[in-house]
Amino acid sequence: MKIISIEAARVTEMFVSDEVKPTGGLYMPDLIRLFSERFGFIHRPSLDRVQAGAEFKGGMLAIGKKKINILDLTVFNNAITINTPNSQDTEIVLEDTLAWAQKTFHFRVPQTPSPITFYESQMVVDFDHAIDKKLALFKNLKNAFESQFETVYHVPTPAHISGFFIGVDPQQLPATLVPFCAQVLKPNMTIERRLGFPYTQNRFFSLAPFSTDAHTQLLETFEKLLA
Repeated sequence: MKIISIEAARVTEMFVSDEVKPTGGLYMPDLIRLFSERFGFIHRPSLDRVQAGAEFKGGMLAIGKKKINILDLTVFNNAITINTPNSQDTEIVLEDTLAWAQKTFHFRVPQTPSPITFYESQMVVDFDHAIDKKLALFKNLKNAFESQFETVYHVPTPAHISGFFIGVDPQQLPATLVPFCAQVLKPNMTIERRLGFPYTQNRFFSLAPFSTDAHTQLLETFEKLLA
């Protein structure tokens, strides 16, 4: 397996708004200006749209000799979400941002800890082996699809496994996690063919509710099964 690109490595930290907002209030133009200056964001939110979340794009954090590209950073009323090309870097930016915001804007440390840190990673990979060979149980369905496709569209062409999902039943999640499913937690792992590439290339897009390291390990496990 070869990782072609990491499209996202997002980390979201939830909090109780009443517990963290400054007691003296917050002047949004200052937040937008100072966030933009600290991280050098190319895109900054306009004041008329910050009620839905202050979204910044295209920034960088320099820590010592390390430079971390920030794809996007969004401050919501009850959460902050950060996206870099690697989950470990995202966690570094998150920790630095929270400490800086508490010092600069007098945000407070929440009394109620977040139930969990939410992850999402997206990557594009090339598998060394074809999926179709290992999912032979779908052969009859694949043949039926080919026949129906030719009947309807008059195009005789082979069908292939295009992708699949692995996930958990949201109804079986602890009550503390259920409210977050609709907001930030996508409890499914997706593996689907990358659009615009021939199927013989075995290029896939994958999304998972895990860090980039954990996501990579899962894809490597899948690759071993294909082998």
